[in-house]
Order: sequence, then structure tokens, then C-alpha cells
Amino acid sequence: MSLISAEDLILEANLGKQTDPAILEPHISSAEIEAKRILGEEMYGKAESYESSSLENEKKIFSEIKKGIIYLAMSYAVHSLNIETQGSGIVQIKGWDQSRSELLSRNDVNDLSNYFRSTGILFLQPYITEKANEGKTGSSIDTGNLYLGAL
Repeated sequence: MSLISAEDLILEANLGKQTDPAILEPHISSAEIEAKRILGEEMYGKAESYESSSLENEKKIFSEIKKGIIYLAMSYAVHSLNIETQGSGIVQIKGWDQSRSELLSRNDVNDLSNYFRSTGILFLQPYITEKANEGKTGSSIDTGNLYLGAL
């Protein structure tokens, strides 16, 4: 079962209704695979069962894990959304009147992807169990090259 849908991703990332959900599905799948590895199968399974829970704490856990997966999915999707031939890539506004736009540079896309990834990890971090990280040295998880900035 999938914790998030293409519609969740479109809404959270403000991608617009013209975004083809088929483009997002592979990235959602990748994000969920990664979330299962980070959280562990047991915690991921609990999160799935919390979707219809009436307990406030369980709803909160579901909501935060779902949001984390959405941000992970965006970190993957941002690269394929920025392809000129698709006609619906992420654009950068140019000029005072916002009449011109252009696709983001590769470095800008990487920065944006790292931002989405680090934000996703921040939402998942409280639910990472010791069992999920069994056999890994140290007390933290390798999150790659993350940008942990604040607005």
C-alpha cells in the first residue's frame, strides 16, 4: 500500500493540475522504498495502520511520516520535472513583470532536490527506530549531502 498519492505530491509541492500523475508515480515508489529503509518495515507498517486511527497521537505520526515521504518524492521528482521537452518543468521567473521564465540550472535543481530531501528526513527522523539502523555504526543515519538551512 502506498502512503502517498500523486495528488498528495501535486498539492503539497504546488505543481499544478497540469502535472501528469504518471510522471510522479516512479518517484513516489522510490521515496517509499527509501522511507521503509530509513524507518524500518515495522514502523512503516505502523504508520500505514495509523491512517484511519482515531487516536490523535497516531494521526500525528501518520501525518508527519506522510509529509516526509512527500518531500522525499519531490527530491526525486524535481529532476524529471525540469526537462524542457515536457513543457511543464519547474521554472525560474525572470524580469520584474514575471513574463519570462526559464528552466532551473542543474545546480539549482540539485540544491532544490537536497532541500526537499533534508526536509523529508527532518519529518521522518523522530520515527527512526534503533532496529531500523541495526548494524550501522554511529548514532545517526547517512543522509548524503544535505542542506539543513532555515528560512
